[in-house]
Amino acid sequence: MKFSILLTSLIYFSCGLPSTKKDLETTKNDTIVISKKITDEISGSAYRKRATKFQLVNQLDTSNFSIIISESNNNEYDNEGVVYLEIEFDKDKNYKQQKQELKKILIEASKHYKLDSLKSIYSIWLPSLGDLNVKVSKELENKNQLESIPENYNKPCDFLLKSSLTQEINDIFKDYKLTVKGYGIEHFGYYSTGNVIKEYSKIETKIYDFPRNVITGDLTIYFR
Repeated sequence: MKFSILLTSLIYFSCGLPSTKKDLETTKNDTIVISKKITDEISGSAYRKRATKFQLVNQLDTSNFSIIISESNNNEYDNEGVVYLEIEFDKDKNYKQQKQELKKILIEASKHYKLDSLKSIYSIWLPSLGDLNVKVSKELENKNQLESIPENYNKPCDFLLKSSLTQEINDIFKDYKLTVKGYGIEHFGYYSTGNVIKEYSKIETKIYDFPRNVITGDLTIYFR
């Protein structure tokens, strides 16, 4: 009788475990998207119908990269169902890693929100984009537009529409039929190469490919 119970237990547990080393590695490396409803009374919550935080997790850890999607109620500024997005970056990851995480998260988020109703991505601190920000700054320099902080913010915004930033954003959101309409920018300025490397260490661009200065500012992306 004891042998029968032991045999049954071994069969039960073995069925629930990876059978090979490859299966074990796959299980450890598999990632899933988790979500958490946001119920805190934060700025703008009076105009919000609901909001959710999404991020990736595997058996080893939870990613520090995450997004918050909110859906508007019917108010004086928006119709019900308009969607907004905020991104919380992880400065310990490079741009390519975070882009891939964002794409995975958006697939899951699109099951809960109508992403084709996305109106804007709010307040991206440009250096958080790492290598992409360096690339865009280099493009600005190559067009001889890298100069002292302009008083008119329309100038950098117009440039960004023609830059690699717009190409990247459009690529990420093409499956949701979204394209960039325009940008808003606050606190526009420049960082030295040393400051960027110091604060954002996960940059793969070689030092000799850096521009003289890297653009900074709080960026809002608007979709058509």
